[in-house]
Amino acid sequence: MKALFLSGGEGTRLRPFTLTIPKPLLPVANIPLVAYQFELLKRHSITDIVVGVGYKTGHFKKTVAEISKKMGVKTALSVEDIPLGTGGGLRNAYPFFKKEKEVFVVFNGDVITNLNLDRMISFHKEKGAYATIGLVKVSDPSPYGLVIADTDMSVRKFIEKPERNEITTDTINAGVYIFSAEIFSDIPPNKNVSLEKEVFPLLIE
Repeated sequence: MKALFLSGGEGTRLRPFTLTIPKPLLPVANIPLVAYQFELLKRHSITDIVVGVGYKTGHFKKTVAEISKKMGVKTALSVEDIPLGTGGGLRNAYPFFKKEKEVFVVFNGDVITNLNLDRMISFHKEKGAYATIGLVKVSDPSPYGLVIADTDMSVRKFIEKPERNEITTDTINAGVYIFSAEIFSDIPPNKNVSLEKEVFPLLIE
């Protein structure tokens, strides 16, 4: 099984720190953020990792190579020549996944989590799902993307950055996904596309 990190963004909300270092490589307790994600995957026996990059690619080449060697995981970089967003970044990585038959894991590049990936993958397969989204409850969901689900956990609606009167749940998109390979056919190549704002609502329709 493979995993993909969507790490092509410029991290503008963390400037000035990200003017010199991409957000996924910023140190957390003196360890690059992305190393925590690699460690989580390795604990779940996922050691074939693609990192989607676009901003300050040279920094990723050096740091990812060092972390990969230290942890004993296999990595590759999927490079965006122009900013492609979360959906476009996923589609850009298609050459690394086109021969895969298994489902695969996708992380937003700025996520630190102890999510049980084995349970999430099993849930995805049990439901026969096309896409499965990791969720988390927060005290103030207004800055995030709400996910409205039915009692069987099938997604009914997405509300990205909701107004106060639109908040009917405290459950948000946690930026961790399981996808079936068919997802690539629903995203146009070489185009800036948002998973959250375009791809997921289209799948609901």
